[in-house]
Amino acid sequence: MSSLNALHEAFGTLTESWSEGRIAHGYLVAGTPRGEGGLFAKSMIQWLFCQSETGKPCGLCRGCRLVDEKTHPDVFWIEPESKSRIIQASQVRELIQSLGHTSYEGGWKVAVVLEADRMMEAASNIFLKTLEEPPPHSMVILVTESPQALLPTIVSRCQRVTVSETAEGSDRPEWWEDLIALLRSPAATPAARIQRSGAFKALLDRVREQETEAEKGADEEEDVDKKVREARIQARVLRSRTLMLKAVQAWYRDVAACAAGADKKVLHFPAEADTLRVRAESVGLDRAVRHVREVETMSRSLERAMVELSVFEVCLPG
Repeated sequence: MSSLNALHEAFGTLTESWSEGRIAHGYLVAGTPRGEGGLFAKSMIQWLFCQSETGKPCGLCRGCRLVDEKTHPDVFWIEPESKSRIIQASQVRELIQSLGHTSYEGGWKVAVVLEADRMMEAASNIFLKTLEEPPPHSMVILVTESPQALLPTIVSRCQRVTVSETAEGSDRPEWWEDLIALLRSPAATPAARIQRSGAFKALLDRVREQETEAEKGADEEEDVDKKVREARIQARVLRSRTLMLKAVQAWYRDVAACAAGADKKVLHFPAEADTLRVRAESVGLDRAVRHVREVETMSRSLERAMVELSVFEVCLPG
């Protein structure tokens, strides 16, 4: 099924339930915020505010046009807006306050969070309270390519709609095989660790260049503020780095699981079971668990904007 057909099918299923009065307060749209995910969210909102009697959303009425232009007074949008590449707690707090105000049009109030995986803990906790006790006649739409990066408590309170296969991880990113090849190769000596750290940094730099070019291409037809464009590029790069780090964490957890005698079916990388077991036998359970902690420390250090190569050299296990 093409992505366009998948989008139409998902939208048809959603609007059918809405026509029957089954509208949730929270939706998690798993898809690209600048692609299928963002388009789907916009279509959802246009359906709510469309003034046409038939064929919603018509795309032509005042309500549809205001949503398309992101100027509807009852629709509030946020995304990462600074070089920190995160959605700040202050942004979420302002969004929630707007959602609690009386509707200008006397109908729905909608809050949309693009790149929702970029909400840090404080922002996520503020947002969670709103999902637990939503204002009347309000809706929250979270759009992200990485739904697994959201708090499980947030995910559980949203109705999930998948409009992009890549958001579910069925299609591996281009860098996937290169990353797995690096993980397959142990680094037993200090020199080997330095060499592999450099290879990880080079892979990340290559991904950064690809994501930068892709985001610039997506912005060509938009009149986007320079700071917003830079923030979008940084968010896109950080999302890829986060996915890479999650894969590294999963790999070392699999090594620890094999060292503990776990069955192949519980592994994140079952196709790599033989390689993982060989690694587990060479390091033992205690060291494997220590490696998992080292990777977690590495992730936290990178979130604090520490120098990537230095972090890889110190924290990346052998």
